[in-house]
Amino acid sequence: MGVTEVAYVNNDPAAGSVITIKCYEKLPMPVEIEVKEANGKMQRINLPAEIWQQGDTWKFMYNSTSRVQQVTLDPEMTLTDMDLSDNVWNAK
Repeated sequence: MGVTEVAYVNNDPAAGSVITIKCYEKLPMPVEIEVKEANGKMQRINLPAEIWQQGDTWKFMYNSTSRVQQVTLDPEMTLTDMDLSDNVWNAK
């Protein structure tokens, strides 16, 4: 699994963010995601395994109030993941 993209609604971080994750293998699992914002706000989001019934890519709305600095998939490293290089998305 990996974080593939973070996009802002109307190019405005205060209007919210759309975070995209991808399941590269055929093993659907629940996902925990940690989002850190520039204003210091941090939140964890838990998504059920059922999201993967719609396909290998899932987009969800995150109610950001400032720029997203980092998105970490599986912050506790509990999933069996062959490639950890795409588990963290950092703002440029």
